[in-house]
Amino acid sequence: MGLILFSLLLVYTVFISTVPVLGVSYRDIFSEGLTALVILVWIGVIARIYEQKILFIPLFLGLSLFFLGSLEDFLDEFFVLNLTFIENLVPIGLAIASYGIIKWMYALIRKTTELEIKNKKLEEITKKYKVKSKKLVKIEKKIKIQNKKLEQALEDFYELRVSVEKDKKKIGKENKKIRKRIDKLKK
Repeated sequence: MGLILFSLLLVYTVFISTVPVLGVSYRDIFSEGLTALVILVWIGVIARIYEQKILFIPLFLGLSLFFLGSLEDFLDEFFVLNLTFIENLVPIGLAIASYGIIKWMYALIRKTTELEIKNKKLEEITKKYKVKSKKLVKIEKKIKIQNKKLEQALEDFYELRVSVEKDKKKIGKENKKIRKRIDKLKK
């Protein structure tokens, strides 16, 4: 927000206290205006890392100084300015932004290393589960085979019981006949 206010103050100062330049170089206007615009876009990009203040502050400060210097350089194509101290902020801004980029790079390397370590641990866990999964598949196959055998044994047992029950009825009838004969013989 301060950057926007300072930029507006700079533009206001230019329009109030300057004299227009007669010879305008359109190539300079395009290149310097594009530079200022790209820097402003980068400021917007780094605003996404605001929660990491240790990275955000040097990048934002450096690019803001660079932007102000570039804006002054752009405006001096239209007006005669006596604000050369602002244009001198460009190298300071670049130095601070470079420092911020280096810190950002180290933070990314550290984060990448952390993610690689987590990824290796995850791969190890995945391998363990794959081994356990293969063991489970073998066990499940054995269980299916045992279940089939048990099912067959139960079927056989059931058939045996059914046939014994039929035979039992026959035997019961025959036993009754034999009992009757025995009883007749006793009489």
